[in-house]
Amino acid sequence: MDENKLKAIIEEVINKAVEPIKETLENHTGALMRIESVLEGYADAYKVNKKNIERLDDRLTTVEDQLEIHPSDQLAIQR
Repeated sequence: MDENKLKAIIEEVINKAVEPIKETLENHTGALMRIESVLEGYADAYKVNKKNIERLDDRLTTVEDQLEIHPSDQLAIQR
């Protein structure tokens, strides 16, 4: 058996073994891209909500200070 035939046989065996793996990876790639886009949407919403919560907390803290209200530490917004 010459070297080229051996290479061709080895390449064919490897390609047959790798093909199911490639198909699985292609299927998972699409799903992972969808998950990534959803997570990016949640991250954007989190940033907006965090900013709104901090603004509201600043307003509430001002009012509490003026009225001399001392809320429990459990009610404090963690930053």
